Amino acid sequence: MKSQRNRRMNLVGSLPGVAPAGRSSRKLWARWLGMALATLISLAAASAQGALVLDLRTAADGTSIVVTPAMIGTDITMKVWANVTGTGAGAEGLQYVFYSVKSNNTGGGAITGGLTGGTLPTPFNAAGSQVGTVQELNADSLTDMGSNNATPVAAHAKPRAAAPTYSNSDPLYGEAITNGWRWNVENVTLHITSAILGTGTSAYSAVPPSNMTGVIKGGLWYEDMTLRQVAYSTGTSVTFTPEPATVALLALGGLLALRGRRSKSSPRTGTLRF
Repeated sequence: MKSQRNRRMNLVGSLPGVAPAGRSSRKLWARWLGMALATLISLAAASAQGALVLDLRTAADGTSIVVTPAMIGTDITMKVWANVTGTGAGAEGLQYVFYSVKSNNTGGGAITGGLTGGTLPTPFNAAGSQVGTVQELNADSLTDMGSNNATPVAAHAKPRAAAPTYSNSDPLYGEAITNGWRWNVENVTLHITSAILGTGTSAYSAVPPSNMTGVIKGGLWYEDMTLRQVAYSTGTSVTFTPEPATVALLALGGLLALRGRRSKSSPRTGTLRF
């Protein structure tokens, strides 16, 4: 037992700044552990990075739209938001960013029509900015905006300010989010030509070019006042779904019509049941 105790004391005494035994040993142990914990926390903070994320939101800042019969033939406004988050106390900033606004249908989709254009709000309408070309990008019968080109080109949307706009010096532009700032960089218009009966959905997202770090950079922004020109990502999408009541009524109408055709071709007596 005594030899084991001596070995433990020798092990403690071998650590930097730790006395071999006694009350002072416990104090130094606590100090050493505190320093180690502080080092780990600082390393974790240093390794963490902020980000640029592109959100597409409704005009009411939502992510879903239920399509009613009254909306057929009307226009819907959606907003592209550039979110910059940091890890420190410095300000966030943004000058420009490239992207496309693309559709994605699942289960047959919910609408037909698509994007018809966009507008760039101040200050992202400066010289060198571009709204983005309206065209079909993924063969789903919904028009998109931008390009499938891997690197930024003239067809991509490119909101651009004349100089970087910062969260601390230009508070009129954008608004605070958790650990960062966001800017409304473009408003896009979608025309609903018709609604599709069924349980499918149609969604739109703001999508960066796949190669953003080549000769032409995909964006220019600042995290904690540090210049960043690296890859960024897609955030929230806007999803369109048919109104459940409308789908049910249309389905019921179709069933009634089918039953009517059957009853005419095969007359039967009694009560008709569904």
